[in-house]
Amino acid sequence: MKRGARILVVEDDRSIARLLELELGHRGFEVRCVFDGRDALSAIESFDPAAIVLDILLPGMDGEQILARLRRSGDTTPVIMLTARDRISDKVRNLETGADDYLTKPFQTDELVARLRAVMRRSEPDVRLRIGDLVVDPDARAVELAGNSVELTAREFELLALLASNTPNVVSRATILDRVWGETPDVHPNIVDVYVGYLRRKLETHNRSPQLQTVRGIGFSLRG
Repeated sequence: MKRGARILVVEDDRSIARLLELELGHRGFEVRCVFDGRDALSAIESFDPAAIVLDILLPGMDGEQILARLRRSGDTTPVIMLTARDRISDKVRNLETGADDYLTKPFQTDELVARLRAVMRRSEPDVRLRIGDLVVDPDARAVELAGNSVELTAREFELLALLASNTPNVVSRATILDRVWGETPDVHPNIVDVYVGYLRRKLETHNRSPQLQTVRGIGFSLRG
């Protein structure tokens, strides 16, 4: 979840809305508040929030109607229902309608923030590359093999990520030189073989390693 994610707060109690605006803003979110159910629909379209905190009892159109309309239209934005209702039947009905979570008033802001982060993580696409027991995370620049962290240099990581993103296809030596070393001057083509050797040694320290294969005269491939 990225810092600055947009949160739409739909809450007719302006003191609660203001509190959430301040608290969520302090934690790095971009917040917009609306106080009427009908205004919420236009705000969702114009603001394009990453998540919505939606009160149920609203003037104009209640939160349950807003949620149902969103889900009927195919909008999958994460929604946390915020309400004084604490009956199990109310919670079940809203969750079955498409709510991602349900928080009963009074609530702690820290709990709301934690729930927001959780529903947004679930909605984000998984960009990690998986080849057998190998997991390459391009965003975190982290590698795990069979649950164990693998420490790589920046070049080693870039080489592994390139091979993993193209698995099981063969990546040519020229492509590797261009993508990993780029404009670096005076790079000998054999540098690729050297770094492939580094990767093999680090990956083969684990029992269940992927196969880093050399295709003679063409390039290299990574197979599970």
